Amino acid sequence: MEDDDGAASVVTGTVKAVLPRALYRVAVDGGAAVTAHAAAGPGRNFVRLVVGDRVTVALSARDLGRGRIVRRGAAGAGAPRERSGDPGVPASDRANGAGHKGPRE
Repeated sequence: MEDDDGAASVVTGTVKAVLPRALYRVAVDGGAAVTAHAAAGPGRNFVRLVVGDRVTVALSARDLGRGRIVRRGAAGAGAPRERSGDPGVPASDRANGAGHKGPRE
């Protein structure tokens, strides 16, 4: 919803489902559900969103049930989840160099 100064309402939530056509079902903090798409345009890289990601959503001024995901990893989202690395080595050990094979010779 736009305020008098033209700014859109921005809320935080959690991705609950990945829908067809690059849409996402986001549970907004406070209980509402919003259908949102990822922001696109010049200078934006494609960011894959998965269920459980914390996101910031700018709500549509005309329909509060729709919005645009403007940021992944909303403020206060807690520790980031692991996305890569050897699944057999715990993250704490990877940070200490365990599982590292060293430089190639």
